[in-house]
This record gives sequence, C-alpha cells and structure tokens, in this order.
Amino acid sequence: MRCIDRDRRWVLVSRYSSKDPVTDEAGRLTGRYEVKRSEPEAVLVSVSAAKGSARDSVFGQSLDYDRTVLVDDPAFEVDEAAVLWIDCVEGGGPSAPSPDGLPYDYVVKRVARTPSYTAVAVKRVDTP
Repeated sequence: MRCIDRDRRWVLVSRYSSKDPVTDEAGRLTGRYEVKRSEPEAVLVSVSAAKGSARDSVFGQSLDYDRTVLVDDPAFEVDEAAVLWIDCVEGGGPSAPSPDGLPYDYVVKRVARTPSYTAVAVKRVDTP
C-alpha cells in the first residue's frame, strides 16, 4: 500500500558528485568549496503530506525532517548529500527537463533501506 500508483508522483533528484576548491582571479585558493552535483533525474516516488509521528517513523524520534519519500526500489541510489525538487517542479516524468535554474527545495536527512523499499527523510530548505 505504500507505493500504489495513484499516490506516486515525479520528483527530481540530484546526487553529490564532487567538491572542488574555489580560487580567486589570481589562482589562489580561497578556502571555500563548490559542490558539484549530477544532472537532476526524474524518479517516481510516494511523498508523504507531512512529518509522521515517531511511533510509525523508521527514522526514530530525534531526527528533524519534514516529509518522507518512499521508493519501491531497495537499491535506489541516494544518500545524505542528495537534494530534491519536490514542491517547486510540477508534473515531470522520466523525460522531464532540468528545473530551469530553480533551486532545490529539499535535502536528504536520512535514508532507511528495507528488503522491499527505500525510505528517505527530507527537510525543506530555503535556497537563494
């Protein structure tokens, strides 16, 4: 019941690929880093409406998250460095274009895997 078709929708996921040092115009290191991510990929998932209670949460009581994303693939590649476009991109699909400069609106807080699905706790962020 957790991943029935009528409850699933397309979201975009971008995974961490590298962190490159930032240099100034003279080529000197600035001490800052720029995070590189993969191109956003459309994934069909089930997204909860709001944060669940701790008694039915697979993540426990102390984690601060807003929504749960369920993917019916236990081998779904996602980790705590991934970002998602959930509320800011409507529609979508496997051939959905890039979010056209829209900043991501959720970050992954925790990933829990079972033999039949992957549960991802996500937190809403305000990105400039």
